[in-house]
Amino acid sequence: MDTSIRNLPAVAQRPQQSGPQEPPGTTEFSGRSVYVGAGSSNIPSPPPTHSLLDPPGPDYSCLPPACTSIANNPGTGLVSGDDLPATFKRCLLRLNEAYDTNFSELADTLSDFVPMSSLKAPFWKIFHEVIDPPFLESNSSQKIRELGQKIRQLYIDEHDVLATKHAYPRISELTIVLCMHFLEQKFILEHPEPIQQSSVDVTRSDEASTDCQHLLPAWVRKTFFEKLLSGIDKSGRATAGIRVKTFIKDNQSGLEKDMSLQQPATGHLKFSGLRYDDIPGATVAKLYHSKLSDHSRDFSIDLRGLIEALGQTQSRCWPASTSDPLENAMKRVANKTHKSRLKPENFFNNKLEPFRDRNARTLLELIKYFQNRVTRQHRNGPTREAPEMGEKYNVAHQALQESSAGIGQRSRTMKESLRIFLTNCCENNKRVKRRLESFFDKT
Repeated sequence: MDTSIRNLPAVAQRPQQSGPQEPPGTTEFSGRSVYVGAGSSNIPSPPPTHSLLDPPGPDYSCLPPACTSIANNPGTGLVSGDDLPATFKRCLLRLNEAYDTNFSELADTLSDFVPMSSLKAPFWKIFHEVIDPPFLESNSSQKIRELGQKIRQLYIDEHDVLATKHAYPRISELTIVLCMHFLEQKFILEHPEPIQQSSVDVTRSDEASTDCQHLLPAWVRKTFFEKLLSGIDKSGRATAGIRVKTFIKDNQSGLEKDMSLQQPATGHLKFSGLRYDDIPGATVAKLYHSKLSDHSRDFSIDLRGLIEALGQTQSRCWPASTSDPLENAMKRVANKTHKSRLKPENFFNNKLEPFRDRNARTLLELIKYFQNRVTRQHRNGPTREAPEMGEKYNVAHQALQESSAGIGQRSRTMKESLRIFLTNCCENNKRVKRRLESFFDKT
């Protein structure tokens, strides 16, 4: 038996339009806390946590879905859940299961369409359709603006380097996962109030669930594919558009029907519960958390803050003559230690490594190098550092050697060693050098 549902609350009924439709609802955030954990389930039990500034309201019969956390900041190392490493494969599998759509296959399909020119790069066009500056600036929700800006910066940082290395399969995965995560969060934030089933103007199939919560995931999926097709069209890749339309047609869970209706009809989908920290590159990999925490404590250095200050040290938009401080650092350390594994071409052999992991590995290796130098010099007596290390570094390193009497002094000299060595390795990279100087001035 079909169930007819009319007009979402607080939204005026719109006339039928031929183009892509904006989702129902308002962009105002009611004040309820959205930091309540992963929204992998749409069962309204237990009730969601509310902000202290917004006490719980009446007992609704149809509660909003639990929401994925967006409170974690890049590089803070805030984690929850299992200890398995974040991978795009895992992200796509969660999207596959939640939306009954093979996003893994879609990523493979899109990876075949490499950019014809920088102005017509399909992945950037697709991403720009979902998250663009005018949309973020005009959105009334501060949380949506902050999340969008964070995701946008992550995409810019990773996209440019991956494009330089022609890693289009990874760019395809990055684009899909970031766009879907943003749309999930956007819909959850825009619809904190329950949706009354009797006010939705669609006809659903007999086997579709009548739980009103399940309409929001269908809106997420519909919106994503509308933006996907629009971005492909703007990139001028007609063949890609044909293949995506074929993908939509072959979907067995109602995607084609949802795309043809003003409002989606599929009711058995759910949110993936994908957290920002689950996305590779969004935060430092869990593998490095323990050592970063130990060294941060031992030397009173905010290493995660330093990772963020270094930022993306590679960029396609920089002049070819601009040096990479991390490559310079490892080249100098490799020359001093005579270890081939530390040479840049070996140490940075993973071309798909996110920049936060790249920064973390480099800092850990530098701290290990400074510690080993101190140990050897205590055992063998003082030796002169190589000239390329710089006279200021020699003074700081000598202080580190002589500072065994006090923990505070060791902390200060380790900070000074890192500051002098890293800023010296920046050479003509003024942007990274300014970020480092600003970081160390505040510590």
